[in-house]
Amino acid sequence: MSGIISESTVNEGVLNPNSTCEKTDIFEAEKRKLPSDSEITVNPQVLPLSGNKPPYVEKIVNHLGLILLLPLIASLTENLSVGANTCRQLLSQFLLGALNLEQSKTVSKVFFNIFFKGSILKTQALRTDVYNLSTLGLRTELCAVNIKKFCDLSCKIFYYDPHTKKYTGILKTLIGYCGSLHQTGKVLISDYIHSLEGNPCFVEHFDNMYDLRIRFHFTVKAFKKLYPSELRSGFTWIIDRAIYGIDAMNDILRTGDHIITWEKDYKKDAWKPKNHSNTFVLRIPRNNSYDLKEYSCEYQCLKWKRNSVFSRYIVRVTKKIGNKKKRTIEVSVLSSNENISAQCAITYILRRWLQENDFAYLIKHYGIDQIDSYRANEYKNLENSERENDFLIKSREFRNHEKEKMRMNTELKKALFEREKKIDSFERRFNKTLNNRKSKHTEMSNNLTGIDENDQKKIKMILRKIKRYSEKTREISEKLMCEKQVIKTYHDDKIQDLKTDIANIEEIMSATVKNESRLDALIEGKYFRIDTVAKSVLDILRIIARNAFYELLTQDFRPLYDNLRDDHVVLRAIIKAPGKIRTQNGILILELFPEADFNEKTVNVIKTFIASCEIKINTYFKDKAMPVSISVNF
Repeated sequence: MSGIISESTVNEGVLNPNSTCEKTDIFEAEKRKLPSDSEITVNPQVLPLSGNKPPYVEKIVNHLGLILLLPLIASLTENLSVGANTCRQLLSQFLLGALNLEQSKTVSKVFFNIFFKGSILKTQALRTDVYNLSTLGLRTELCAVNIKKFCDLSCKIFYYDPHTKKYTGILKTLIGYCGSLHQTGKVLISDYIHSLEGNPCFVEHFDNMYDLRIRFHFTVKAFKKLYPSELRSGFTWIIDRAIYGIDAMNDILRTGDHIITWEKDYKKDAWKPKNHSNTFVLRIPRNNSYDLKEYSCEYQCLKWKRNSVFSRYIVRVTKKIGNKKKRTIEVSVLSSNENISAQCAITYILRRWLQENDFAYLIKHYGIDQIDSYRANEYKNLENSERENDFLIKSREFRNHEKEKMRMNTELKKALFEREKKIDSFERRFNKTLNNRKSKHTEMSNNLTGIDENDQKKIKMILRKIKRYSEKTREISEKLMCEKQVIKTYHDDKIQDLKTDIANIEEIMSATVKNESRLDALIEGKYFRIDTVAKSVLDILRIIARNAFYELLTQDFRPLYDNLRDDHVVLRAIIKAPGKIRTQNGILILELFPEADFNEKTVNVIKTFIASCEIKINTYFKDKAMPVSISVNF
């Protein structure tokens, strides 16, 4: 199973059973011999793919290393009905690091002129051609090519995740939440489908007109059309919490598909120590196939009480470092597909980082975050196509009244709190004043006990003081009570006014139309939708370029070079390498000059890799073009 590696011990000197590496003679390249004249007479003396005549003299060509991908580029574009040469040029530019059409000026066109058919387009002409070719038909063809070549049609388990990009144009477009920025703003949304191996399979672009729960069905419907009709059911979608909701999940189940997702807002309260639990170890290669990151996974199987169709797996995941254990997390995983074991379902969703990592890789090396076109359509021009999917929302007038009511309720809460605060403060001051005067009154009364009964003059004087003090206390008390009443009246009047205003706005809301058409609201609001037709074609070409590179990396280069830290860097350096091209005895001689400094071991690996690529090129173009001989010079 993908992502799980057995616990067998790996000994030094023995081939790693967890590795894709093979025993290969790394000096194979040095043993190769050029074919004799008799062996090449049956081959047409033309260049691979383009069919052009080979150069008569030695020629220096930038990016000559791209020849290693020529069979893939040819096979991916040979059956396109239109724009094959433009697609080849775009694929090559993305492979060479040009993230958008503007950056195509940084790529030399000499290789394209030699090995591609037709004329090679400069930046402005390429942009015009892209717009002319950007049709639903070409996009569908490219998506079908990607699915057929890089996705296993027998596997119907996929990752689904949206990716948002901030739109920086001046047009009035819908706002949404941009996860990378952790804030809301004008966004362009791309919903991606990835295979279990992490390969991007499909992408659809949206604005924030529709929620993910609605967009999901649009994307899946378009994706399934790329499959034969008999294979369009029984898919399993691994989705993050954004899809969570009983109604949305049941809608997916009604289509015949299944989902695996996290349980949202899990309180970590379902683990039962007395219940039976199962354990497995998830091992993921880090720097190479021997360097494994280990996670101990313990889980309990339950039925989900909210919907018995779903199995609920309470999982405790512990990261292990040597013999020590690190922090343990507890999560809940929901799965509706009973044919997928608990261990597989848990592994699949724990490895969702494959998709997240691929987003970062696609952004950095292939430019999926590029807007590509700032063309836009007003929603009034989209009415015919969008009316079928229109839905009701709260009317703008109703929402404005609702916001005003919320504001007034907030003010009412503040007013109630302020009244109680003022009254409490007053009563504390009132009680303190009365207590002080009461203590003084008691002290004056106590003075009478120490006076001789015959001294009536002094007794009368103290009694008069006590009387005056009591009268003053009564006056202060009455004054403070009046002050309290004024405070209470002021706040009560304010609170009553707010209650009256809230009652009035509730009456207005009851007479206001609550719902309106979402589409009509956008039309009246003069909103725009970004025209993503060109971007959708360019993005699927970016995906194909990424998958082509990864196929060469994983199937040809990685088995020889077991270093996951920089194997893609080394391979990219070879692909971008300039070189010399010439002919000799009917053979096309190619000599690459990588702009990098590699150690002897890596150099030998590269030479063996070049030898295997040479065989593939000659096999693919056999009887179609002259054979090639490729060498690398360090």
